[in-house]
Amino acid sequence: FHWKPLDESPRPCQVWKRGPELESKKILSYEEGGSNGQSGANARSTVALVIASSTTPSSTVEAYCIAMNNESSQFCISNIILGAALYRPPASPSYFLPFVVTISKDVTSRLVLDVEDLWEESDDLVRGIVGSTVLDMGGADID
Repeated sequence: FHWKPLDESPRPCQVWKRGPELESKKILSYEEGGSNGQSGANARSTVALVIASSTTPSSTVEAYCIAMNNESSQFCISNIILGAALYRPPASPSYFLPFVVTISKDVTSRLVLDVEDLWEESDDLVRGIVGSTVLDMGGADID
């Protein structure tokens, strides 16, 4: 297989850079979400969600949000995550940042579902809790 750049648009372009926190990590999953509000060839996602782990056998799974712009600001959502996904907020305008939905275990080993809002401050992504709930698994053992 030989990769050759395209001569015509749309051309591949770099939309984020792997920061120091992710350099040595193994990427387990990658998802993009949000919208820059444009259409056609100019349409772009606004956020990437990366699930990663170090290469050691008993390492934890981490989730990172990365801004899809030239600055590539990123932050770790959690370093003990069980799962994460991006979610389109209800009644979103054409430009929007997605909600981040995560599931993790609390200190008593109960499953907790969190929904977090993202917004931009000075070209950095920031977040805040929209809602959180403990999941009732009805006595099911998921270990």
